[in-house]
Amino acid sequence: MMMIDAKSETILDCKQSSLFQFLKNYGWIFVFFIIGFGSLVFSLGKNFLQVPGDLGDARFNNYILEHFYQWLIHRETDYWNAPIFYPYPLATAFSDNLLGSAPFYAVIRILGFSRETAFQGWFLFGFVLNYVVSAYVLKKVNLHSLSVATGAFLFTFGLPMLAQEGHPQLIYRFCIPAACYFLYDFTNKPKLKTIFFLMTAIIWQFYLTIYMGFFLLLLIVVMAFMIPLSASSINIIKFWFSRIRSAWKDARGSHKLWCIAGLILLTALLVHLFIPYLQVTNLYHFSRGFDEIKTMLPRLSSYLLSDHSTLWRLGMNNFKDLPMRHEHQLFPGLAAAILLLIGMLWKKTDEKIPFLQIHATSLLIIFLITISVNEKSLYYLLLKIPGYNSIRAVTRIQLVLLWPLAVYIAFVIDRMVRLNSSSFRVKAALGVILLLMVSESVFFSHSTYSKIEGQKRVDSLRKIAEYSLKKANYPDPVLLIHGKAGDPWQITALDAMLTAQELGVPLINGYSGNAPAYSFAEWMHSCQTLPGSVNFYVDKANEFLQDPGLKLKERIVYVRYWECGLY
Repeated sequence: MMMIDAKSETILDCKQSSLFQFLKNYGWIFVFFIIGFGSLVFSLGKNFLQVPGDLGDARFNNYILEHFYQWLIHRETDYWNAPIFYPYPLATAFSDNLLGSAPFYAVIRILGFSRETAFQGWFLFGFVLNYVVSAYVLKKVNLHSLSVATGAFLFTFGLPMLAQEGHPQLIYRFCIPAACYFLYDFTNKPKLKTIFFLMTAIIWQFYLTIYMGFFLLLLIVVMAFMIPLSASSINIIKFWFSRIRSAWKDARGSHKLWCIAGLILLTALLVHLFIPYLQVTNLYHFSRGFDEIKTMLPRLSSYLLSDHSTLWRLGMNNFKDLPMRHEHQLFPGLAAAILLLIGMLWKKTDEKIPFLQIHATSLLIIFLITISVNEKSLYYLLLKIPGYNSIRAVTRIQLVLLWPLAVYIAFVIDRMVRLNSSSFRVKAALGVILLLMVSESVFFSHSTYSKIEGQKRVDSLRKIAEYSLKKANYPDPVLLIHGKAGDPWQITALDAMLTAQELGVPLINGYSGNAPAYSFAEWMHSCQTLPGSVNFYVDKANEFLQDPGLKLKERIVYVRYWECGLY
């Protein structure tokens, strides 16, 4: 009996020891995730009745995600030809396509959830992936659990990210830490599979959102220059050539074939992604003017703004002359600023650690490249590179720079944890700083709209549209929907888009990041100008498409044009 008790005690001790070790290694990581994720869930209200974002861009993203789902279940025949701005082709390529994350949304829809609920799930899942991948990478470089949690929290739930929740396409950034880690790992252990993983991460980020793809590519290029210099190698080309040659030499024949095949496939995927955008550029001559880009280059004042922060919004009246102010919310938080300052002032820092040094230097270089001082910026040189001249909101690069900043701050925390661990002052100071960081994100004023209101707007418009379609009784109808008096045109356009999507009918109205030169601006026309403006639109569409069988005018069903005698 005593032997059995002793054995039971040993098993219990082992279980307690394993649990203690697990909590030591991962406890803080779970705690910080629960706090950050919990605050997001809380912002969605009781019974998930609040949808993140607003009735504008958030619903546009919901439209694109739903369009993917409809295409997946064969209710739409062509993904790139979303039936808005009809009959102009390739409307999906007028903005981000969300192909990299839309499958997550589709899974939730297939499980039977509504359009808005699936959007909420898709929104939250992006934060989960960002946190998990960033925490995994920081754990891989042997940082303390608290350091990992802090870095992952800042990257995932930092103020600049929360400030962009009205543009939810920017949430999915988990490929950024993955790509940076694969590049660094290839430096130390050159393997062909690491090249494949690196390229997968970069191309997947392009599929997640074009903006973040180009900004990640810039970060990778800068890091690729800094890595040889950190290894005291001046000849950058020779450095990387030697690594690639070593990886090729050490790989087995089958691995070489798989790697080549994989890289060819990834290249084909990237080409497939950009072909519609190149076609759109050639067809519609979309471009971003210098003056438009200039307004959204980061200023020094941009890094002091966080208008939706409950803690720091007192300074929101400053810098009133800043154009496109809502895009300049780049303040990373006072806690991050304090930790950054501590790291810079510490006499004996860990800057010789390559992973830290590369990220810190890359952060500084990209900050200097993109900053605008007296309307002068080195970023203007990048406008000569294809792709970068199409990026309007350069301020969004902060969402990529949050990663090297998170790495730097994680290493500062790690040093504070490991050094002077018995010092009460160090522990107290660290506790206050981390409490401040968490509070900055938790007490953020989130932008949401009522799920019930959004659904009611579409439901009421759908009833009107169904009546108009039934009365017209056209075999191949096209909808033209009049805006609702008192509402911004963007919101009424999205009402129309979601309604037409539910009905499966093409729509002349539209809202996106770009639009055809002669798109129909219904809010600009009265009953007197409507016939002439419709004729002009039809003529321009016919001229553009050169399709005599289109017969667009005869197919138009007018919705909510009661005052014009049209139904």
